[in-house]
Amino acid sequence: MSGVSLNAYAKVNLSLDVIGKRRDGFHTVEMVMQQIYLHDKVLVRSRKNHVGESRITLSSNKSYLPTDINNVAYKAAAVMNERYNRNKTKEGIDIRIDIKKQIFVSAGLAGGSSNAAAVILGLNKLWGLNLDLKKMCDIGAELGSDIPFCIMGQAKMNGCLGEKINNDPMACTCALAEGSGTELTPVKGMEALLLLSKPALSISTQKAYEKIDEIIAASKETITHPDTRELLRCLENGREEEVYKNMINLFELYTVQEFDAVKQTKEMMLRQPEVQKVLMSGTGPTMFSIYKDKAAAEAAYKELSSMNKETCLTHTLS
Repeated sequence: MSGVSLNAYAKVNLSLDVIGKRRDGFHTVEMVMQQIYLHDKVLVRSRKNHVGESRITLSSNKSYLPTDINNVAYKAAAVMNERYNRNKTKEGIDIRIDIKKQIFVSAGLAGGSSNAAAVILGLNKLWGLNLDLKKMCDIGAELGSDIPFCIMGQAKMNGCLGEKINNDPMACTCALAEGSGTELTPVKGMEALLLLSKPALSISTQKAYEKIDEIIAASKETITHPDTRELLRCLENGREEEVYKNMINLFELYTVQEFDAVKQTKEMMLRQPEVQKVLMSGTGPTMFSIYKDKAAAEAAYKELSSMNKETCLTHTLS
């Protein structure tokens, strides 16, 4: 059974803003997403069979993860098979996906999305489809709003995919996301040491959006939104201090205030020596802090890991 092994990287949000709500019920957002080194290992394998039908098998080192259509990586394989393989061979095909999870689950880090992205990229290579990143991102966008960015980052960092994919203009590790989060523009990212810490809870994305709608409606325009364009200018020009000032996640107005464990995690991070910035990723609950000094980051890691089991040191990718 031929296969390809990919690093499926997590992401953090350098900013996250909610611009409005569309008629279809989805929200319009504006955010800067940055890929980080923390990653899952995804092995995608494929072979013809003589059963006459396609079979998808998914396994993981985390027993609580779904291994059927309720897993977005499985769903990605089903879509790719339906679109590019079904009825093209009388023998049928077996697709096997093995996921070694290291990214915190339900954390605001796009762990599930990164796995789905790896499946799309892996099957494109195994089946010799020669799809470009734009096409693969379009497929990913049908399954989840974070998947296209994960495809772009993995395309940049996984050399086994080949130079054509690695050098595609859309291959990048940092991007501006607009619209529903799938309109992506590569931008210059950040180079930094990161400390990630996830309290032992999960956040409903749907409820977070409902609550942030209420907060925005009640604020009478008094809340501070990110200045995304200024953040991008500061990143491009290397104006570090200004970058930190413009890193704002609107969802902190809900998640940090609503959940004591998230608030306490942020407060402990802010108390650590030499911390440059503390921000939440996605709708939470993971908080991350930025460091220049490795020793300071390691000392903070010891403090935070005593509070939250799921804590790690990593760095951004560029």
